[in-house]
Amino acid sequence: MDVNLIIGGAAGQGLNTLEALMLPVLHEAGFHLFAAKEIMSRIRGGVNIITLRVSSEEKNSYREKSDVIIPLAEGVLAWVENRLTPETVMIGYADILDQRESRWRNNPVVTLESPGSGVKPMPANMVVSGLIAGLLRIDFELLAAKSESLFGGKGDQRAAANHAALSSGYHQGEKINFLTVETRQNPETCSLMGGSQAIALGAVAGGCDFLSFYPMSPATGVAVYLAPKAGDFGMVVEQYEDEIAAVGAAIGA
Repeated sequence: MDVNLIIGGAAGQGLNTLEALMLPVLHEAGFHLFAAKEIMSRIRGGVNIITLRVSSEEKNSYREKSDVIIPLAEGVLAWVENRLTPETVMIGYADILDQRESRWRNNPVVTLESPGSGVKPMPANMVVSGLIAGLLRIDFELLAAKSESLFGGKGDQRAAANHAALSSGYHQGEKINFLTVETRQNPETCSLMGGSQAIALGAVAGGCDFLSFYPMSPATGVAVYLAPKAGDFGMVVEQYEDEIAAVGAAIGA
């Protein structure tokens, strides 16, 4: 099995929370995974996108084309249209899916259950988390336990709402049968890490012993990971006042 899922939504719909929950759940369930995300521009607008490549075999790269798209806001389908194919399964609420262009009208569609009139909507990020777990036949108790460990301190009412949303999504995901979920690995045989950590450890393994940087860039995570471990790795890690000073220090080193 090798499935590429795209989840898209607006700012404030909790996609970072979804990612924080589902990455360790997928890992502990024994899947190989590769995740990437796009964050909307605060100036130009746009949508937030998370891509989850989930496989029963080791995968070391991002895949462009989507097997499943889950749009939670207007504009998601248009934003990722070059990543869709006629076989991409579209899963979502009717009000969003009904807006898709005519060329996507023949794609397979799964419509999520909407709350009835007067019923408070469930948090969509938790519904989709449950949906993904059900789709991939992950044990619900693993999902619920991980949610409790991450978000249990936010109060009983919030915890109950999250659990209800996870359960709703899970039961809907269980009914979707287009995937064949294969035997998985022992999660203890591999590690789950972010890209910044992987780059940092690769630099250490390659013999890097000096790092100069200026923060507020995508590379900042590498320096933030290495700085407190510099002594252990025999490195010098220094932050400078601007990019030119950081480059000058690297040249001098």
